[in-house]
Formats: sequence, structure tokens, C-alpha cells
Amino acid sequence: MWRGRDRDLLIDSGMGVVSLRAQIPLLSGRPVLVVASHTHFDHIGMHHEFAERAVHPDEAEILAHPTRAIR
Repeated sequence: MWRGRDRDLLIDSGMGVVSLRAQIPLLSGRPVLVVASHTHFDHIGMHHEFAERAVHPDEAEILAHPTRAIR
């Protein structure tokens, strides 16, 4: 996680094994922007826990409706 002036940045959210949202308040008191480097399931597993999410526009639909299917 990178700390910013107004919000913090988290790159990729893992496989979805444990809640990241439950851990983030321990690290940050600010809003968090979560960015997916790409949309393989092991990088976006907990993206749904965060209000602010970002990904390349070509993969936005995959992030909006993720599956384990290979695309």
C-alpha cells in the first residue's frame, strides 16, 4: 500500500482468501483506491470490498463481473 495525501493506493487485491477491508483500517485512516494491474482472479479477489476501484478500460467489464473463466 502506498500512502498519499488524500487517499492511499493498493495495487492488486489478492486471491480473495481473507478480507483486506478488515485489515486496511489498521494501516490507513484514509479512503483507499484499489488498482488492478490486470484481471486474473488472483489479482482481483477482494476488489469488491472497496468502493474505489480502477483497472484498464479494456478489462473494466471483467472487473465488474469477474469469473474464474480464462478470457
